[in-house]
Amino acid sequence: PPGHRPQQIRQRPLLGQASYDLTSRTLDVSMNATVTEMEKTPMHYLTDKLWLYGDVTARCTAKITPKRIDAEASADATQAKIDFEWWLRKPKGTGAVIHSLKAVIIPKKTMQIVGDASVDATPINAVLDYVWTDNKWNNEHVRVNIPGLDINSAGKCINIPYTATGGKV
Repeated sequence: PPGHRPQQIRQRPLLGQASYDLTSRTLDVSMNATVTEMEKTPMHYLTDKLWLYGDVTARCTAKITPKRIDAEASADATQAKIDFEWWLRKPKGTGAVIHSLKAVIIPKKTMQIVGDASVDATPINAVLDYVWTDNKWNNEHVRVNIPGLDINSAGKCINIPYTATGGKV
């Protein structure tokens, strides 16, 4: 509408829309956003094993009903630093893209996340299954497939006291 200003996250536009169908009780949501300085947001420390810094651009859509949530997303985290546990340290400037992430959530029952990503020249495919027990999501199964490991990509991100160089394995 005229005079309407888009919302912002850390001085960057947050563009999205939502519509709700009263008859089917369905909420459709879409959003495009760039989050800068993630270390200054609640997303910095997502779990006791994962820390995010820097800038991430994301796009997502979701269809939400009382019985099911279907979501799709993609993101570019090239300008983000990602730390996972003690061994993974993806520096800013190293390519990191979630090409496709699909989640199907049956509230308080099951959640499945399927995704395709890449870190520089290394493709990553993952399937994560969760079940709702004890009032929280508990991991039931994880499958991560790395069809071809690029040694240079791994050498930039894996926290080992050696320098890894070479090509694809």
